[in-house]
Amino acid sequence: MIEGGQVSGNNLFHSFEAFSIPRNGSVTFNNGANIQTIINRVTGNSPTHIDGLLRTARSADVFFLNPNGIHFGENARLDIGGSFFATTGESLRFADGTEFSATATATPPLLTITVPVGVQYGASPTAITVTGSGSNLQLDFNTFAIDRANRNPGLTVAPRETLVLAGGGINLTGGNLTAEDGEIELVSVGANEFLEIAEDGRLNPDSVEHFGNISFQETASADVSGRGGGNLRVIGANLNLQDGSALLSNTEGDLSGGNITLNLTEGITLSGVRVDEEGNLLFPSRIFAEVSPRATGQGGNVTINTSSLNLSQGGQIAAQTFGFGDAGVLEVNADEILALGGTPLGPTGLFAITANLGNAGELNVKTGYLGVGEGSQLSTSSFSPSNAGQLSVVADTIEVVGGAPGLGASSILSRGETSAYQGTDGEVKITTNNLVVANGARIQTGSSGGGEGGQLQVNATDIQLVRTSPSGSAAGLFSFVSPLATARGGDIIVNAETLEITDGAQIVSATAGSGNAGNISIVANSVELAGEGSETASGLFASALSPIRPSDGQVFPQDSAGGNITVDSNQILVRDRATISASNFPSSSNNPELAPGEGSAGNITVTGNFIELDNQGLITASTATGGRGNVTLTANDFLQLNRHSNIAANAQGTAPGGNITIDAPFVIGQDNSDITANAVNAMGGQVDITANAIFGLQVRDEPTDLSDITASSELGAEFLGMITINSPEVDPSEGLVALPETPVDIANLIAQGCAASEGNVFVVTGRGGLPEAPNQTLRGVAVWQDFRPLGTETVAQVPPEITPPKPVIEAQGWITDANGETWLVAQTPHPSLHSALTTVIDCRTLNSLGNSE
Repeated sequence: MIEGGQVSGNNLFHSFEAFSIPRNGSVTFNNGANIQTIINRVTGNSPTHIDGLLRTARSADVFFLNPNGIHFGENARLDIGGSFFATTGESLRFADGTEFSATATATPPLLTITVPVGVQYGASPTAITVTGSGSNLQLDFNTFAIDRANRNPGLTVAPRETLVLAGGGINLTGGNLTAEDGEIELVSVGANEFLEIAEDGRLNPDSVEHFGNISFQETASADVSGRGGGNLRVIGANLNLQDGSALLSNTEGDLSGGNITLNLTEGITLSGVRVDEEGNLLFPSRIFAEVSPRATGQGGNVTINTSSLNLSQGGQIAAQTFGFGDAGVLEVNADEILALGGTPLGPTGLFAITANLGNAGELNVKTGYLGVGEGSQLSTSSFSPSNAGQLSVVADTIEVVGGAPGLGASSILSRGETSAYQGTDGEVKITTNNLVVANGARIQTGSSGGGEGGQLQVNATDIQLVRTSPSGSAAGLFSFVSPLATARGGDIIVNAETLEITDGAQIVSATAGSGNAGNISIVANSVELAGEGSETASGLFASALSPIRPSDGQVFPQDSAGGNITVDSNQILVRDRATISASNFPSSSNNPELAPGEGSAGNITVTGNFIELDNQGLITASTATGGRGNVTLTANDFLQLNRHSNIAANAQGTAPGGNITIDAPFVIGQDNSDITANAVNAMGGQVDITANAIFGLQVRDEPTDLSDITASSELGAEFLGMITINSPEVDPSEGLVALPETPVDIANLIAQGCAASEGNVFVVTGRGGLPEAPNQTLRGVAVWQDFRPLGTETVAQVPPEITPPKPVIEAQGWITDANGETWLVAQTPHPSLHSALTTVIDCRTLNSLGNSE
């Protein structure tokens, strides 16, 4: 029992040369009924070790100040009735300007009746440590909620009170902190900092410039769960949670939950799993604001502000509900976010999900760089009949790559996961400069029940969807209606400067349920679809399918309709077996769970300056047995098909051929490239082409090995469809220039001199086949031209050496040799030589002679 101390108003001050509590020991402050706050300082040089019970005779708040360090052992307990504030600062500053210092003890302190307003730290602030045997947290594998029944509470304050640790570092090794329905604040500050205490008693780090680190290891935990859940704040430079450690704010009753707020100037790391003695995985490292099963209160929010967030080995951050109350909002603001991998307990990632009647919350991410890999996830999905949440990512660069066995594809998704799902899928909205989805990874919305699929919207400067997983699954953007779902799938909307889909990657809106597939809308300056994977062609797919039961191969026919595909781009290139398809065929060639649907195919509308298909490129709205699809292509410059490429609206079974409408100045086809609206057991379709000229393609009654335009039917010629070629009517006299009737006298147009100069050059250069802009694609048939700009530098002119021409000597006569040949000579060697003409005829003379005629 500690008696005495100095009383000032409702404050009781104690000073100790040293202060510790041994294991299983106890210390009681005997405070009077009027004492509300007990303020303690250690003025010696030894740290404080508390491994027993610290209590007060009556309820009071306790401040404990020791700049040498404070250590709480496994058996440390609090029984104080009020809040507890432990700090390794050097002094407490009060509202009236007085200080209670643990280092400046030569002058007795001026005690005050006011409240503390801040803590002053020294040049080397020491850490506060909490040790223990771990939290004993594990997952309830029936609900996947957190099982807290056997959790060790550790250092605990009374319900609805506050526990504060503020030191030069905060380290929990197996230690636990508990404030039921209350607040926990952990703050780590740097040298010579002043940490303000606000009027409401919370710490205000705004004046702090340098922070220290905080760590949770060996299943350490901080928990403010309760009837409504309390608030948990962590402030410092770095936060490291590992080995199944956790920060928790669970709502367990009918009150609204509290919030978890993390402000770390440098970084946050979550990794590792709690493992028992037999090697079983029990609990991953987590930061959770959760509505517990049967609870009706609203879940709290999780807000994270940091420079770097790294999640791995199953580390998870979530705002979720397993009860009747809605989950809170998860918001992450970071310069860099990296999520990798997972464990058999689940994927690493960020989650705002529901598994009961409460609705999922929102997940909002704002970052410079987001990397999602090795099967990790960002998810706002619903595992219940309730609504999935909205998911928004704003980033400069986003990379979603690969997957992992047992975890599936790395993904950003919002979808209804169960057949009982009746809610609405959350919208997924991606805003970025650079988006890369690769190696089977995906961004996805979808429905497995009666709830409508959410919209997937991507606004980006450059988008690259590339490659499949090792098993052949495509990377890309997906909106999928599962076999038991009855609602319509969500639309996929893409706005970009450049869109590249290569090596088997895809954008897919598909349905295998009774609900129709969503639509795909692409607006971009440049669209390139190229190549294929082992099981998939690159491209855009809006498909209506039928599920197959894997156990016996039975097909369950569906008559839902495929979605529509709209592409508006300056230039569109579909090459190397890439495809744009609104058919009712699967987008994968080897999917044992999907067969062609019986519903109508969708419609394809492509508008651009240049539309080119090369090397088996395909645009198709073909159908297996359902209603026909339509293809409409509008090119301002040309439409070109090369090397076995096709535009098709064909039909199998008894479905009629579809409609193809083309409007382009020039339509070019070569190397057995076709435009077809053929049928098998029905009428052929319709092909309507409006063009100034068609090159290489011929209208034929049936397909050949040449480049064809057909609307045939296997039933015979009487079932041929209609092919219409519209060419503009040309008036031969239109645009002719009337010439003058009186001929021009060209005499005055002829130069009066015939002097010629040397060394002049006229050069016309091209661009060497390069496109006009760097973000435009090469067209395979471009003629090489050298458009390199001429240099603008000034070249010093060196006067050329001029060799005077040899003088022209006039002939003075001629001679005749023995062979009878006559020769002009410059001199007359003999008087008998004949004289030459003495009149010199020059250019002017010739001109005058010409003008006189």
